[in-house]
Amino acid sequence: GHNVMHGQYDWMNDPEFAGRAYEWDIAGPSDFWRHTHNHIHHTYTNVLGKDDDVGYGVVRLFPEQRWKPFYRWQPLWVTLQAL
Repeated sequence: GHNVMHGQYDWMNDPEFAGRAYEWDIAGPSDFWRHTHNHIHHTYTNVLGKDDDVGYGVVRLFPEQRWKPFYRWQPLWVTLQAL
């Protein structure tokens, strides 16, 4: 669903994979996801106060984010994610 809604498969001209019309089973409507993720997140990636993906707590990117004990393991955690 993520890649389809990005329009990655629009070149195939298959209505099953048309990014603008694709619906998937997520908590909110697809149009909302397309706006918040495709537009906001990819326009303002990792900009504090603009990118809603900043602050979910998976990694700490900015000193303004509240520190949690889990973050001391962040170098190991992001290495594992990359692998």
